[in-house]
Amino acid sequence: ILPGQGQWVGAEGGGWLAEEKYFNTQLEVLRSRDVAERTFRQLHLQDHPRFKGLKDPIGAFAGLIEIRPKVNTRLVTVRMSGPNPQEVKDWVNTLADVYVKRNVDEATASFRAIMDEIERGMKQFRANLGASDLDRMKTAADAELFVPENQQESVRQSLGTYNDSLAKIRIELASIQ
Repeated sequence: ILPGQGQWVGAEGGGWLAEEKYFNTQLEVLRSRDVAERTFRQLHLQDHPRFKGLKDPIGAFAGLIEIRPKVNTRLVTVRMSGPNPQEVKDWVNTLADVYVKRNVDEATASFRAIMDEIERGMKQFRANLGASDLDRMKTAADAELFVPENQQESVRQSLGTYNDSLAKIRIELASIQ
């Protein structure tokens, strides 16, 4: 899990069951056709003699991958077999890299979506705040009322709080990128 990612995916602080579900989910992601296909394409195996001409070369590649969790740990063993040990080692290492990159991409997309939602909320808040401030000031001016400075300060503080939240999300997003 990347730093800070646990709060979004529910693996930390959710107890043993949440951790177990997260681990099992990640095992399935590692075993997925998506990860196998990304690895296959990154390695340019479509022209490899072992896979050329096959009806489902990605399925054949995925069939070579063996993933086993290590008992009483959160570790897995990834194995493949083939006639060329160096080539197979490169395939396994690329598979691991593809899996990690996929998770980083997913976390980044998740943080971007959260940040976009906060920014939309901020725009709406600013628009509402601006409109309500203008209405309040117009009403106060029309009624020749005095608007206390502390109310204006309260509005500024609310806006400051939202800006602080947005800045924190941007910092987290930057650290993930």
